[in-house]
Amino acid sequence: PRRPHGSTPACAASTPDDRRRASRVGERVVAYVELAPGVFDDFDRFLDHFRQHEVADASARIADILEALGVLARHPLIGRPVGDGKRELVIGHDARGYVALYRFVAAIDTAFVLAIRGRREAGFTRG
Repeated sequence: PRRPHGSTPACAASTPDDRRRASRVGERVVAYVELAPGVFDDFDRFLDHFRQHEVADASARIADILEALGVLARHPLIGRPVGDGKRELVIGHDARGYVALYRFVAAIDTAFVLAIRGRREAGFTRG
């Protein structure tokens, strides 16, 4: 089967059955991580904010967020439950702190990242 657009590959096993079979033989089993289209708007908002405040390492901050989202591939239930089947993953701290809203769908081994906000921002506007 084809990998969903915008997702990170889970593992060499290509189907949920293959991943279950792999887990029985001791291989690491991981989930896909897919970013909703609105997450890219969140990144644009962050970049605008960084430009306004003359942040020198703006692209590195976005890269740090993307790297942190990778934890969902190995630990999709790590985020705190916030209701309606959604979870929040806390990323970084202080001025570099963000919160990712996501939903893990076990049936297809995929964590869908719905939105990301700065920790100092008010709640999510979508998701």
